Amino acid sequence: MTRNHHNAEKCSSTKTRPLGNMELSWTRAVSCGTGTTVLALQMAKPISEVPLLHEILLKLQKAHPLLRSKLHYDPTRNTFSFLTSPTPKIDIKIHNLQSTSNLLKILSSKQTSDVSPCHLILEHELNSKFWCDPKSFPCNGIEVLFASVYAISDTKSIVMLRLHVSMCDRTTAVSLLRELLELVEESEGGRVRSGIKNDGEGNMGIENMIPSGMGKKTLWAHGVDMLGYSVNSLRLTNLKFENTKLPRSSEVVRLQMDTQRTSRILAVRFYHSAILNIHTLNGTENFWDLAKRIHTDFTYYKTRNKHFSDMADLNFLMNKVLENPSLTASSSLRTSLISVFEDPVIDNTKQMQREIGVEDYLGCASIHGVGPSIAVFDTIRDGELDCACVYPAPLHSREQINEVVGHMRRILIDGSS
Repeated sequence: MTRNHHNAEKCSSTKTRPLGNMELSWTRAVSCGTGTTVLALQMAKPISEVPLLHEILLKLQKAHPLLRSKLHYDPTRNTFSFLTSPTPKIDIKIHNLQSTSNLLKILSSKQTSDVSPCHLILEHELNSKFWCDPKSFPCNGIEVLFASVYAISDTKSIVMLRLHVSMCDRTTAVSLLRELLELVEESEGGRVRSGIKNDGEGNMGIENMIPSGMGKKTLWAHGVDMLGYSVNSLRLTNLKFENTKLPRSSEVVRLQMDTQRTSRILAVRFYHSAILNIHTLNGTENFWDLAKRIHTDFTYYKTRNKHFSDMADLNFLMNKVLENPSLTASSSLRTSLISVFEDPVIDNTKQMQREIGVEDYLGCASIHGVGPSIAVFDTIRDGELDCACVYPAPLHSREQINEVVGHMRRILIDGSS
């Protein structure tokens, strides 16, 4: 077999799929700074164990085709597509102790408060610009998964996985993390688990997976909802903007609570989420009454499949905001005050993590393009609440968000006592 024939055969076995409308919207959002998902694991392991990590990531890619895909941009047609290779391949970027130390000195010099090395490197990865300019993508596409390992001592390291949101949302990232930990456990002689079942994942866009009829809306209904969203956006209350001129990046403030306080919060059913809704407040509302009202509205709209039928409208509005930042207050690209998820991530793997050397982990996504002032990525880890609160800086400062998160914490504690 000639070399040219072999290359042609290899290319022909690569699967190509155009991005769906939602994937396209998120790809545009990533280009401006929203949607870079990062999983950070602080490990009690040296960087000499990178070959084991490489083997585990190859297994993940083999099980999940999208993880071995590349995002391809055709400038002549202005179109995006996934190119999925039949064989897994990933390169891990290694930062030795000296290069990590140099990076941490630079990152910490910009801080006015103590931030852990894992936290600093997480923010550094969140603000990566690999996917910002589609015109700079290689002709054969750019990876949607990047892996890096940072040495922080002779015996400890930090593993960073950076993923493109078009193929890895919050739910997918949680599942990926769990499967990664299980594969590490298995590689160290632990029990073999079944992993996540793959029922043709990545073969179609999200819109095509909505049950028939649930995503449909009449032209009149589209018009009414679009008008409602547009008018209501003028009534939004924002956090005070501290700097609207300088370039933005994503930063993180962490909210943590012990088991006792978390159990009290769960007892009064704190966790709620919202389809895009506007709530008029006068400042005298009881916190839990307000939470109940928001949840009641959310439940009502969800039973009417609004989370499916409004998908196209919200994608359209997000694209319009990206094209016309002046539609938002001070051209801030802030579309809401806060965003939360319907269900918390429940993680009861502390014992397994300890056995395989995981000292801490964080997972969240960048929001400094279009998005809320605060995005809350919540986890309950063996009964303890742990939230990564992501915000755009310097639109908001770390001191400002620390104050807001501290106030949130006090409200939760006082309201559940």
